[in-house]
Amino acid sequence: MQISVLIFIVALLFASALGLAVGFFIRKKLGESQLESSEKIAERVIAEAQKKAEMLEKEAQLQAKETLYQAKADFDKEMTDKRGALQGLERRLLQKEENIDKKVDMLDSK
Repeated sequence: MQISVLIFIVALLFASALGLAVGFFIRKKLGESQLESSEKIAERVIAEAQKKAEMLEKEAQLQAKETLYQAKADFDKEMTDKRGALQGLERRLLQKEENIDKKVDMLDSK
C-alpha cells in the first residue's frame, strides 16, 4: 500500500510539474501573440499618422501657393491701377503745360 501511495504522489507531482510547464508555455505563446498584435497595431497607427501628416503638409503647401498667387494678383492689380492713375496725371500735366505754352505764346505775340 505504501508503494501505491508513493506512486500516486510521484504521479501527482509529475502531473503538477507537467501542468505548470504546459501552462507556462501557453502563457508565453499568448503573451508573444498579444505583443505581435500590439506591434502591428502600433505600426498601422504610425503609418496612418505619417500619411495624414504628409496630406496636411501638401495641403499647407497648396494653401501657401494659393495665398502667394492671390497676393501677386492683388499687387499686379494695384500696380496697374496706380500706373493708370499716374498716366492720367501725366496727361493732365502735359495739357496744363501745353495750355501754359499757348498762353506764353499769346502773351509774346501781343
